[in-house]
Amino acid sequence: MSNVYPGYPYPPPSGPFPATTSTQHYPSQPPVTTMDGRRKQKQVWICGHSYVFWAEKRALERSFGPQLGIPLEDAELHWIGKSGMTWDQLTPTLLHKRQRLSDPDILVVHLGGNDLGTADNLDIINRMKKDLGHLKQIFRNSTLVWSNIVPRKVWNQEVPHKLMERSRRRVNKEIGFFVKGIGGSVIRHDSLVPESPGLFHLNGVLLSESGTDVFNLDLMSVLETLV
Repeated sequence: MSNVYPGYPYPPPSGPFPATTSTQHYPSQPPVTTMDGRRKQKQVWICGHSYVFWAEKRALERSFGPQLGIPLEDAELHWIGKSGMTWDQLTPTLLHKRQRLSDPDILVVHLGGNDLGTADNLDIINRMKKDLGHLKQIFRNSTLVWSNIVPRKVWNQEVPHKLMERSRRRVNKEIGFFVKGIGGSVIRHDSLVPESPGLFHLNGVLLSESGTDVFNLDLMSVLETLV
């Protein structure tokens, strides 16, 4: 099978899907119906940096496809991924997408990893909370989903690895608690750790093909409970 995406850093997919790790954390939501009793199709936006960008490409090559196995009559998924994306691009990106897309019923945010080490942890956390609260006001009927920042073998910032990991854990804890407090959910990505063999690309930053499968399956397991 040839690689149809130039620049895609992984070989073509093969083998079974890895196990997902997030199912137990999320209660199912009752279906929403229209006036005539039909189930309402939900709009799902998945926004983030290169992990999201490559996750969409990877999903296209897998049997579950870019809908992550979710029937189109239940939900329509929109992938908003940009390599190198930083936190300050989140709100402008979403407002731009709003010009041509219906408002999301579910908004998944996987962002912040490229911001760690560029400012004080408290400044980053406060900025994230402010922006997520603002987005909740803009998309009033949306459920926010925080996708945890995944650990990396290598961080681009000139900060000791131990300090970067400490920052990552603190941000995930604070933002996860905040998002749950405004009615949202958290995707933990518990099995995406550098110690697990074969889940990271050789550059130590991106996920491998198997790691990207785990990332997508973690997304899938949560979205299935929300749609």
